[in-house]
Amino acid sequence: MPVKLHKILCATDLSNDSNRVVPYGLALARAFEAKLPVAHCLDLTPLSYGELFPHVSPDRVREMVRQAEERIRCLVGETDVRWEPLIVSGSASLAIAQAIDEQVVDLVITSTRSRPGLRRMILGSVTETILHSTSAPVLAIRNPEHEFLGPDARSLFLRRILVGCDFSADSEAAVAYGLSLARRFDAELHLFHSLEPTIYRYLNVTTGTLADDIERAVEQTVRQKLSGIVPGDKHPWCRVKSAFANGAPHTQIVKYAQREAIDLIIVGRRGQRLIEKLLVGSTADRVLRQASSPVLVVQSA
Repeated sequence: MPVKLHKILCATDLSNDSNRVVPYGLALARAFEAKLPVAHCLDLTPLSYGELFPHVSPDRVREMVRQAEERIRCLVGETDVRWEPLIVSGSASLAIAQAIDEQVVDLVITSTRSRPGLRRMILGSVTETILHSTSAPVLAIRNPEHEFLGPDARSLFLRRILVGCDFSADSEAAVAYGLSLARRFDAELHLFHSLEPTIYRYLNVTTGTLADDIERAVEQTVRQKLSGIVPGDKHPWCRVKSAFANGAPHTQIVKYAQREAIDLIIVGRRGQRLIEKLLVGSTADRVLRQASSPVLVVQSA
């Protein structure tokens, strides 16, 4: 089923790094004829543990809202996109997540740059909090070396899309998203799987040989499954490449994306591994932190 985006939410803290999301939002909204709320949070929470909630007068809050809206208007500029400023207040992570739910959006665009120091260690980045609190797809921009914005920063230029495949339900959703985008933008689709080597190969010679045999059999099966995900007779318009590697999935995804100059990485929010069922993310979180390309995280319905 083709991807349909009716409403896209951009979240920015109005820093230079975070403001990178606005051109992406405008270009995607223009391509899909979608509405674009541009969200910013007035962070009025205490700066340290034990600090009293700061008193800010209503007049001061109204002035802060006015200034934020003006800065957003300057960022957006003259455009034919249907957009609106969306100013919320409170803890950025919680307030933006709540706004996403209230707006009922089809896509969230945010930056992965977060606050440094102890607060980053305790709370995590705003992007990671959003990722774990909404079912909407999240497109994260992290100072990408390979942007998919056109030279005029108005159009999209997607040439190569990488989808991480571990055959989970969320991975299937990522493949469907990748297929739809590849068809829409005439992009090359790379389906990638990474097999983590078993620790039992190091016990002794016998188990090492057995582990090698098992991994070869698994690799053959995985390659067959990858090649069967997008049969050529069903999608003749789509240029598909399948790739396989050995190692930690997030590490291999990032390496492959850099080597192949991937413009967009798509991964499922939850994978097959037990740790990803107990603790949300893991591979998706790590790819978000390390990839130089924009990363789109999706989950199954």
